Amino acid sequence: MRVRTSVWAALLGGLFAAGCDGDTPTVRGRVTAHGKPVVWGSVTLVDARGGYHQALLDLDGNYEIDGVPTGAVKVGVVSDNPAGRVAGRGVVHPRAAGQAAVQDPREALGFRQDTGSGPPKPPPGAWFPIPERYGDPHSSGLTGEVKSGRASELNIVLR
Repeated sequence: MRVRTSVWAALLGGLFAAGCDGDTPTVRGRVTAHGKPVVWGSVTLVDARGGYHQALLDLDGNYEIDGVPTGAVKVGVVSDNPAGRVAGRGVVHPRAAGQAAVQDPREALGFRQDTGSGPPKPPPGAWFPIPERYGDPHSSGLTGEVKSGRASELNIVLR
């Protein structure tokens, strides 16, 4: 019985190590545009295997994502209007009179605008729209490199 358990443990450990390659640091960074922090929205990283990794931005433009494999990543940044009005491809709150509902990207991360969960909204005047082209990691033109170690810094500068 012990031999069988040891064999299974070795096989599962080998499969896990082969599938994850063991180096998945925490990625931290700050998103800025024109020298100012992007105070609302989310960051999406797409790793070389096609895996998606997302995090919300805080009021200083910071984000943190655990478990991103090392190597090149494609980057996307979405910053829809926190007031719920359309700005670019912004969010339309489902309760907005006479407006169709648009999917809020934060809902994919488990936060709903109408329940009050998630980060606090930025103060008036702090949010500003960013170009829509940055929203899709595959076509944004934004890339980065996740380095090995416990933490990797990846600051994102939008122009």
